[in-house]
Amino acid sequence: MTARFRIVLACAAWCFAASLGAADGPDGWELVPTTDTDRLEASLLKEHTPTVEKHFTFADGLLVGKMNLGKAFFEGKKIEALQGIGTVWATRKDWPRDLGDFEMSWDFQWVMPDKGFADCPFMLVGFRLNEKGEGYSIGMHGYSAPLQIQRIKGDRTVFVGRGRYKGYIHPGWLSLRVRCAGPQLKAKVWKAGAPEPERWTTEAFDDWSAAEGADFRQGRIAFGFSGARVFDTASHEYKNIKFRPLTPEEVKAEVSFDPATGPDYGGDVGETEAITPKNKEEMAKPLPALDPKAAEGWEKTANLALESGSEGLVLKSTDGAPAFLWMPPAKRASFAMLQAKAAPGGRALLSVRRTGATEFAYLDPAWREGVSAVLESNPSHTGDVLRAAYRNDEWFNLVTQRSHIQTWRVMDLQGKVLSAFRYRAGAGFRDTESFGVGVAGRGAVTVKGFSAIIK
Repeated sequence: MTARFRIVLACAAWCFAASLGAADGPDGWELVPTTDTDRLEASLLKEHTPTVEKHFTFADGLLVGKMNLGKAFFEGKKIEALQGIGTVWATRKDWPRDLGDFEMSWDFQWVMPDKGFADCPFMLVGFRLNEKGEGYSIGMHGYSAPLQIQRIKGDRTVFVGRGRYKGYIHPGWLSLRVRCAGPQLKAKVWKAGAPEPERWTTEAFDDWSAAEGADFRQGRIAFGFSGARVFDTASHEYKNIKFRPLTPEEVKAEVSFDPATGPDYGGDVGETEAITPKNKEEMAKPLPALDPKAAEGWEKTANLALESGSEGLVLKSTDGAPAFLWMPPAKRASFAMLQAKAAPGGRALLSVRRTGATEFAYLDPAWREGVSAVLESNPSHTGDVLRAAYRNDEWFNLVTQRSHIQTWRVMDLQGKVLSAFRYRAGAGFRDTESFGVGVAGRGAVTVKGFSAIIK
């Protein structure tokens, strides 16, 4: 297939998709299965079966998604305000099922009766979805105004990118654009009718090249909502849906976290919560040093080299990849802080994992040049990203705090926040967990001390 022919096909797909609603009805649409059931009440699986007719209408170029179950249904099932029927998605039957590298745009409006504008739109748009509903979604959720890119697996849904559209919360239509080029996933949002911003609102890097099959690399697209009881009367409205495949030349030219067009994140993503007074007191204390002799008996990855130095415990990665020393399991902590210094080419890492689990989250203050990140288990799956303000050969603190949400911070010794992330480390952190101190890159990291406050 020539590049010219591919471009012609791409333009045809774009124009075809723009006809949404012109002659549509329920017969032209179908529901997309989903494993994204974070807000699903198990009892509703037997009591409610979603259908296109129950939840979607099509008229005048508009796709409208709505729960339509009614107050009596939820009260009768004793469903709490933020629980409900989970994700409900619809797609046109004639849309492609194998979109991989593509760009897509649409307009979205969230309407709730008796309110000028409600503060919790639950928009969800899925892409690269397999037949089970695993893949990715773009979501706008909650009063703190995140625009999220999420990875959906059968066991859980996790953030892989999170930005803010705080300047754009208002009644009326929003415009959105998504671009997917291999592991590079980007999204932006702006007020409909205003000039499109050059910068993306959020960006992620999620590399599944080593996985078998096409999962997470290509699949279906779908539009809908995440249903919660409190928003039973809300409408999720879509129009001007357009998509086109990217050419191989476009994919090759795509730049990950381009300084000119990448998200213009400041020092904070998602309105992270303030450090509590108790945790501030803990930060002011001298940190307990890690015992090199005790650490020799702790679990460590095969690529970690460990030795005692004059200023603390010295960590090195034998291959440059992230290497971790895992502390013994302890009760769940509300606060933890690591103080470290890295030689040129190295970065200190702070991680946490549930006891017995293989997955974990960790903070890397300089994951890419100019970019800090919270990562999911390995350096190919981002959670949150920010512009880095990190310097080698200087002491700094890596901090995580749990309250309503989990916050991760990079701080200097004067208490200035260099980067702050709002990131959920995963469900199940209830009983015991392990903190990890780590190193990435070719330079050594010296760990001066570590402290934690147990809940």
